[in-house]
Amino acid sequence: ALPEDGTLAADLIFSTGPDLFDFVFYHDRQKNLKLIGRLFAEETNSFCHTCAHIAERDGQPAGLIHVVDFEEKKLGNQTLASSLVKQMGWFAFLIRTPRFMIVDHLIPDIGENAYYIQHLATIKSHRGHGIGRSLLEFCEEKAIKRQLGRLMLDVESTNANAISLYQSFGFHITRKIDSRVFRRKYDFEGLYRMVKEVKL
Repeated sequence: ALPEDGTLAADLIFSTGPDLFDFVFYHDRQKNLKLIGRLFAEETNSFCHTCAHIAERDGQPAGLIHVVDFEEKKLGNQTLASSLVKQMGWFAFLIRTPRFMIVDHLIPDIGENAYYIQHLATIKSHRGHGIGRSLLEFCEEKAIKRQLGRLMLDVESTNANAISLYQSFGFHITRKIDSRVFRRKYDFEGLYRMVKEVKL
């Protein structure tokens, strides 16, 4: 992906977890989309374009996968705070710091042998044409080249369509990730950590 793909990427990334983004950033979809788009255009942070890939169908953008290894995830997390300060301002960042910490503690580490899918989404008009599966196949090929033995992702436990796709590709639910804060304030049912072992 390229920095100028930010508008497209923001819409797709936001669609992967609107409840989480509303909790962490703004309760305003347009503000969230603009923020994610600006973060995507940067070179380093956990939303940056350098770890994203865009699928095309008939010459048109059709979907996106954003995937990182252990070192890329660590670097992205380390640089995200400074990126958010730059994009949101100090005051807005400080107000949201407790929310960032809740989410940070909510998501378990991925381990050094994993290729972690942070976001996977297909443009609505291209759904049903195997774009999601093609992106997963692409991701698995990259994991094999990097000698990474597992694919890993977190998905909202209520997202039955995504869970079904991942299970059909060989992913298994390994744990439920839950938070009383999310459940009480946002009626958020939690996440499933899903893993697929890769044959190297």
